[in-house]
Amino acid sequence: MDPDPSSSILILALSLLASAFFSGMEMAFVASSRLQTELNAQSSLRGKVIAALSNRPQLFIASMLVGNNLALVICGMESGALISEWLFGVSGWQEATQPMVVLATQTLITTAVVLVLAEFMPKSLFHASPNVWLQVMAYPLLLLVAVLALPAWIVMMLSKTLLRPFVGGQVQVSVESLGVSDLDHFLKGLSGRMEPEQELEHELQILQNALDLPSIQARDSMVPRNEVSGVEIDTSVEA
Repeated sequence: MDPDPSSSILILALSLLASAFFSGMEMAFVASSRLQTELNAQSSLRGKVIAALSNRPQLFIASMLVGNNLALVICGMESGALISEWLFGVSGWQEATQPMVVLATQTLITTAVVLVLAEFMPKSLFHASPNVWLQVMAYPLLLLVAVLALPAWIVMMLSKTLLRPFVGGQVQVSVESLGVSDLDHFLKGLSGRMEPEQELEHELQILQNALDLPSIQARDSMVPRNEVSGVEIDTSVEA
């Protein structure tokens, strides 16, 4: 390891940042509303970019996974060297008097840091506003998918080849058209961002209730007979 660890620290920080980005964008893509994506595609170029990427979900996910794993490999190499030097005074775990202890320490510390900074935190952050993050990162995502397309395609082909004996034929993944579940997802996200006193809140609730009708039985909406109140036929509505 170099006497000056600044370069290793910089590489480690950049690799953690890259891993966090890939993990977060994968989560944002999975959690995003497809209906909102289609609406964004009609109003902006960034939306069109995300819609185009959404039409090839396998390629997008594979690209994010390839990029994330490359970042994690670099992170593991640099963190291992730094931990060995700082905690045990050796340049590598093989040179230590107890190499397995050094290796276990490297693994535990690196795993904890990666899980918190590059997995849990970015995924939680990006999951909160997935469509917003996709819009903001549309152009960097397009560039990264283009750069990682070849290794991602190789990973996809290898996966399909390995899965073929277990599924009994060609592995095919089709992009489904928009359905009721997409509308339900969109309405829930929109309703969660609105204040109760806003005018459209009531209309959104009506639409949400209409989507829930297939799972509701008639008796769930009826008033039990012993709870029905009787009134005279000439009673006014105001009464």
